[in-house]
Amino acid sequence: MEIDIFDFIIDLENDIAELYSRLKSFNNFTESFSVFEFMSAHSKGHAGEIAEIKGKYAKPKIDNMFFLNVQRDIKNSCLNEIRNAGSLAESMEILARTEELVGRMYQLLSGHYRKLAEHYSAIAGEIDHFAGEEFKHRDMMKKEAARYQG
Repeated sequence: MEIDIFDFIIDLENDIAELYSRLKSFNNFTESFSVFEFMSAHSKGHAGEIAEIKGKYAKPKIDNMFFLNVQRDIKNSCLNEIRNAGSLAESMEILARTEELVGRMYQLLSGHYRKLAEHYSAIAGEIDHFAGEEFKHRDMMKKEAARYQG
């Protein structure tokens, strides 16, 4: 089952926001109330940003039926065209045309995968941004931990 990465991140950020909200009520963390308040709001903000980004990246689609129909046509008609050709030269031209058609289909397929790569690369860039934010949060929590040591 494929998971929608945006929904996953939104849920994760909302879960983290809820965690920080709950921690605010723990008596042993009273000194960290403002940090937890910030972290909860920031995580909710991340969830909102991801929700906005989600609509920005429509996954490129491809018409699979086109390729299946061309394949079927090649399979069903190429041999008949060669059988009905008036000469060997005409048969070779039919084969050349078939090879060109297959080559053009492969170009369409490679273009589709190139677009998919760009699509996923752009999403990866967005996720990298949020990873950087989380590392900043880690550093904030480490700094906060120092308040409780010693």
